[in-house]
Amino acid sequence: MIRVVVDTNILVSFAIRPNENFERLFDYVAKQGITLISDDTIAELFTVLNRDKFRKYIPQENAIDYIEWYIAISESVIVKESVIACRDPKDDKFLSLAVAGKADCIIAGDSDLLDMIAYEGIPIYRATDFLKLFCE
Repeated sequence: MIRVVVDTNILVSFAIRPNENFERLFDYVAKQGITLISDDTIAELFTVLNRDKFRKYIPQENAIDYIEWYIAISESVIVKESVIACRDPKDDKFLSLAVAGKADCIIAGDSDLLDMIAYEGIPIYRATDFLKLFCE
């Protein structure tokens, strides 16, 4: 069973522009593994989806439904130790979650994470690379 951390960039993209690739990715993870979440990653998702610039793509009630769906399909992990390793400190929460949740990989759309390639042996993939590696 694959354990996956998905960064906010990917989740927001899926919420505002659903497409076949994102659906394939989440279908695969739902069947073959589990997505990992923490209080910090869900709080960021909520904050980002509530920005005015996303209102035209996703009304607030839909954003809340989407977050509730994501929480329901995910495993909540309590992060006890914070990692400080990414050049953007706001992305350290994903590394912390990956370590605490014993993730097999991180799926990211954020260049600060992607440029790391891996952390503590946990690979960091673009969504398209994850699809090529695991879903084809």
